[in-house]
Amino acid sequence: MEMATCPTCQKSCTQAPDLQQWLPFCCQRCRLIDLGRWLTESYSVPSLPRSQDDEEEADFQSQDADSVEE
Repeated sequence: MEMATCPTCQKSCTQAPDLQQWLPFCCQRCRLIDLGRWLTESYSVPSLPRSQDDEEEADFQSQDADSVEE
């Protein structure tokens, strides 16, 4: 059996067949804590700041889409 580390609580957990349903977490509690972090947007993916040109292009596309709907 391999040992893994739970991404939520950092405890070592055994990858036993009866615990396969929770992997990579050690238990349902840690799995739900992680889900809650995603749902409340505690986790985020870094991105580059938008440039002014990108914002102007987005505004232009938004105005163009509004005129098509009319």
